Amino acid sequence: MATSSVVNPGFTFYSDFFTKIDGVLSSYVSSTSSSIIGAFTGTATTLLMIYVALWGWMMIRGTINEPLRDGLQRIIKISLIWGFAMSVGTYQTQISSWVFNAPGDAAALVSTGSSSSPSSEMNFLDNAQDQIYMAYQNETNQASQDGNAIGIPDLGEEIFAYVILVVGSIMVLYGAFLYILSLVALAVLLAIGPIFIIALFFEASKPFFEKWIGMLFHYVFVVMLTAAVLGIILSVVNGYITSANGSVGATTFTSKAFPIVIISLVGALILMQVQTKASALSGGVALATMGMFAATSSFLKRGAMGTVMARRNAARFKAETRRLKRLAPGLYPEGRIAGAAARAVASKINPNTIKKA
Repeated sequence: MATSSVVNPGFTFYSDFFTKIDGVLSSYVSSTSSSIIGAFTGTATTLLMIYVALWGWMMIRGTINEPLRDGLQRIIKISLIWGFAMSVGTYQTQISSWVFNAPGDAAALVSTGSSSSPSSEMNFLDNAQDQIYMAYQNETNQASQDGNAIGIPDLGEEIFAYVILVVGSIMVLYGAFLYILSLVALAVLLAIGPIFIIALFFEASKPFFEKWIGMLFHYVFVVMLTAAVLGIILSVVNGYITSANGSVGATTFTSKAFPIVIISLVGALILMQVQTKASALSGGVALATMGMFAATSSFLKRGAMGTVMARRNAARFKAETRRLKRLAPGLYPEGRIAGAAARAVASKINPNTIKKA
């Protein structure tokens, strides 16, 4: 039976999508940060003037024992903070633009070893999808060759071809999901960044700035680690794909293609751990892309255990009531037997919370 040729599909979905969303997010950061700076300039200026006035008044009264040089250094520092936060050009050029483009450049370094445009990472995902699809084509060709005399492909190998396509695509899609999700989060954080920079004015509000910085680094690390993991996993996958491509038409093709599915599944599981690793590096709070499943499972488990415990406690209550009526019929009035039984049941659950009768 003739073998169909394998064609590189040349996917550009991820790179095209990233080009569009990158422009949208850049515009959003610029417009929103400009609006916030315009709205908070008056407030920030007033806060700066109040701070300087209070410091000067306390120095005149002698209520603070601080050298004049230290006080002037603090005022200069706060003035620089005001300049970074409330100057549209400075914030968007020196802070916003650099932080927003840093993940793509860093991802290019850790995955390809060379810095290039941010969209190179999406091209990397497109190339990975090309490799997965070509492995799918090879498996369908093998299914056609192993088909019966009337031209019906081998059903098992045809199903396995779709398994390769689906599992590999899920791994690549999840990597793209982490990229896009992190970039959207970075855009939102950078858009409202001037508010958190102004928080450096006072000691009580400094933790807000520290948390903001931690979350920025968290999402930068998510992109870097995702690129590194995908680069390693797809290098292994490409090795198996090359080996399988050389065996098309042989009986060992399926056995050589099977590791592609296993490695893709392992890669998807490793990508699910990227959030935790990035959170540990940045000291921030992980963006729980998979946490909702754990939360749902925990909620259902608590609900099931609560139902079981309620039934057990009801049975204990009935047993204690019968025991009190039988052993001490005159000790408790009829109306207090239920309360005594309830306290007896509760004492078996958590004795420290029981109020003595």
